[in-house]
Order: sequence, then C-alpha cells, then structure tokens
Amino acid sequence: MNRSLMNKDLHSPAFIQASVPADKEEPLQVASKTTPRNEIKWSRIIRLTLLMGILSGGVYLLSKLVTAQVVTVLLILIGFVVLR
Repeated sequence: MNRSLMNKDLHSPAFIQASVPADKEEPLQVASKTTPRNEIKWSRIIRLTLLMGILSGGVYLLSKLVTAQVVTVLLILIGFVVLR
C-alpha cells in the first residue's frame, strides 16, 4: 500500500507556485472608494411582469381544460422548477 498517497491532503493544490522575487512582485490594488449600487432596470421589470402575465394566462386557460387537481399538481411541479 502506498502510504505517502494516503497521508496527502486531497484538497491541496497539485501545483504549488514558486515564490516571486521582490523586484517582480505586482503592486496590490487599492480598493475602490465607490460603493456598489443595486440598480433595477425597467426592462427587467417589464420582462418579469410580461412573464407573470403569460404564466397566469396559461394557468387560467389550463384550468378551463382540466380539473382543479391537475392544475394544482402542475403548479406544484412548476414551483419546484422555478425554485431550482
């Protein structure tokens, strides 16, 4: 049995980088002073409302064709797919 392989950490990197001489080191980047902003784009809101309208219209048309139990099962399955 190869004990040197058994004692090695599996999560250690396969190739360890050599040390870089001090004259070739890259300077550290200074953190940006601006704070990130979360912007909501209007096109995204429009697309989401359009998608929700299409889905609710599809559920309405489906409920006219099949029974309520089938609609419930399909909505549960669609919910799992959306959450995934």
